[in-house]
Amino acid sequence: MAATAKPKQKTTTRARKGAVTMKRSSRPRSKTAAPSSLGKAAKVLAGAADAVWSTLVPPLDVGGETATGLLEKQHREVEKLFGEVLGTEDARTRRSTTTEIIDKLTMHTKIEETIFYPAVRGIDTEEAKDLVLEAYEEHHVVKMILKELPKLDPKADNFEAKMTVLKEMVEHHVDEEEKEMFPMAERKLGADRSRALAERMASRAARE
Repeated sequence: MAATAKPKQKTTTRARKGAVTMKRSSRPRSKTAAPSSLGKAAKVLAGAADAVWSTLVPPLDVGGETATGLLEKQHREVEKLFGEVLGTEDARTRRSTTTEIIDKLTMHTKIEETIFYPAVRGIDTEEAKDLVLEAYEEHHVVKMILKELPKLDPKADNFEAKMTVLKEMVEHHVDEEEKEMFPMAERKLGADRSRALAERMASRAARE
């Protein structure tokens, strides 16, 4: 009798294990959000940011200028400063112009990263996503060099070399923005949204 009881216990144990397995496998698997849902969320967040900003910060009249038009003006200002700092050997001029470059690029990257790039990302296309991610990475490298500039001796042998490297990096970044990101942004965002972003960026720049 004892010999026949053991197989029954094993069978019962197997049955229980099978029941547990059935229960686990029958649990619904969690589903990740669909790409379209993520895109809608990005657009909603971008719109909410516009609404909050317009409430907290009075808009600055930029005369109907577009977002990309404002950014392109800042690009030209920095390009001019690079020409000045690389066109002189005077230590005092180099130092003061370097300070201007640091200030303008710091402000420019900040308003792009906090206002313009999120709006472009909200367009929710692969092209927009890729361009914005690459732009953030290029900003990161530029910021690393900007941190070194205040310690750089304007009379040092490597001053011109380091400034030239920064200039070329910024030129590459600007070229991609103005030829790829900016035209796409203006098409997708529309004139009204672009002007609203320009007002936000101008207000933020005035506060920096």
